[in-house]
Amino acid sequence: MIGQRRFVVTAALASLTACVPAPPTSPLAMGQELITIENEPGPFCGRCDTMKVTASSDGRVWIEHGYWAGHYTDWTKERRLERVPISNFLRFRDQLARYRPRGVLALNQMHPCETFWNDIDGARVEWRDSNRDDKLFLNFGCDPDGKRIIAETVRAAPDLLGISTLKMPWGQWVAMSLG
Repeated sequence: MIGQRRFVVTAALASLTACVPAPPTSPLAMGQELITIENEPGPFCGRCDTMKVTASSDGRVWIEHGYWAGHYTDWTKERRLERVPISNFLRFRDQLARYRPRGVLALNQMHPCETFWNDIDGARVEWRDSNRDDKLFLNFGCDPDGKRIIAETVRAAPDLLGISTLKMPWGQWVAMSLG
């Protein structure tokens, strides 16, 4: 009987996850902004957790958490929609604004990095509004001393949304470098 209840509850939760609408993909309305931060696990990532956070200027935040639930045969994604005060979105946006490129800036491969550690995790940041679509690809092993402030800003930005249950799965190098 307990096993049946557990199955029903699990099935109900899974169906709720499937009901979360995806962030907008079509052209955005004038004044609407979307910013997405997604971690990119390094090569030695264990469960290889991914977290994709898409925040909208209207206060909606889509969160997608992906991970290996078993023996690398069952990738699992959990999705949820949160709402935050618009002031939280504005702090999040302003924190990242100085690193918004025009177009695409790829700092996730040997060139253009002077020093590159390829066994480190990173992040992808995408800014979308009615005028532009810009992307920053950042490997935290790309010039880690010179790009330290960018890396720390990207890692800290999701906290500005004020969602207490949001924990980005940054890698071990990041955890060791904060001190």
